[in-house]
Amino acid sequence: MMNKNSQSTTENLEKALGDVECIAEIYSCSTRHVIRMVEAGKVPAPVRVGNLVRWRLRTGDPMTGVYDHIDAGCPNCHRSKSK
Repeated sequence: MMNKNSQSTTENLEKALGDVECIAEIYSCSTRHVIRMVEAGKVPAPVRVGNLVRWRLRTGDPMTGVYDHIDAGCPNCHRSKSK
């Protein structure tokens, strides 16, 4: 039986943030290639936490969560720029 504390801890772990090295390992590529894929809109965009750049690992949305993006077959995450 899972108590309330362990359930909230599990939920927090699933919504954890990963740095560029973590994301490169998940996608099996270099850190520079992760940056290129972000610039091309091919992977979810990172979030900034102060000066840190982090990616959401699981959000339930393939456009924002890295694992959700992979589970959905890696759809294009390109966002059109408004003029």
